[in-house]
Amino acid sequence: DINAGGQANTFKVEDLTSGRVVLAGTGGELEDSANLTFDGNDLTITGTAPAINFIDDDSDDYKIHNVQGVLKIVDTTASADRFVINDNGTGYFPSNFLVGGTSTSPGATFHIKNSYASVKIDSDGANNDVNLFFKIGANKKNIINFGDNDDADIGQLLYDHNGDYMSFVTNTTERLRITSDGKIGIGHHTATQITKE
Repeated sequence: DINAGGQANTFKVEDLTSGRVVLAGTGGELEDSANLTFDGNDLTITGTAPAINFIDDDSDDYKIHNVQGVLKIVDTTASADRFVINDNGTGYFPSNFLVGGTSTSPGATFHIKNSYASVKIDSDGANNDVNLFFKIGANKKNIINFGDNDDADIGQLLYDHNGDYMSFVTNTTERLRITSDGKIGIGHHTATQITKE
């Protein structure tokens, strides 16, 4: 259907299938694929490992793809997974991750940085215990630091697996220690007796 200006108003290609995305093929011929469709709302890519590539001119390139039910965001320049969701709903960040800030160098494996930073563990009213686990190698320390802008670890709650004792630190100095046999030392490292009510 050609208008007065010689421009096509509409055209129909008999060999193409409705809903498939049309691409320019070999020699500029129009062709479609059952693996790439659009229904007016959803763009669908099917295949063994369907993917969308994001390629820029001068920095890292990324890919989002589905490999046997595992969704990945991949830094293709570094050949590294950045975020993964498994087919059972679990997921992980393979490297450091920051929530609530814009720094490109998080200060920890999982870093929350915000003017009102908080973490909430909620059983949603279920009649179950709530657990927080810290697991490390033998003879290492589990440490919870309490800090401010002047000193990142001015207070500490520490459990040392080399000796199995727990200590409490205030103003950078250990003030109380509980040994593996229940003895308590206050104001010094040597715990000599078990306190009784």
